[in-house]
Amino acid sequence: MEAKLKEFKQKLEELNGKAAEVKEDAKKEFNQEMKELQKKEEAANKKLKELKSASARSWGKIRAEMDKAIGELDKQYDKIMSRFKKT
Repeated sequence: MEAKLKEFKQKLEELNGKAAEVKEDAKKEFNQEMKELQKKEEAANKKLKELKSASARSWGKIRAEMDKAIGELDKQYDKIMSRFKKT
């Protein structure tokens, strides 16, 4: 999980670097999508911290929430990449 989040951190940095290449009319939408991606990354990092400190009893539930957060992060990244390739 931690490795996956580090990978997303690198992808996020790459996307931020490519922001200058986005056409002017698409920048506002791109920036909004990036903010959403950053929120999802923060949520996933929060879940990872919870998972690390979870008791054995709550571990399964938090693990499922972590998996969901990673899935949402993946989905948002793919959404941005598909839109960015079109601009």
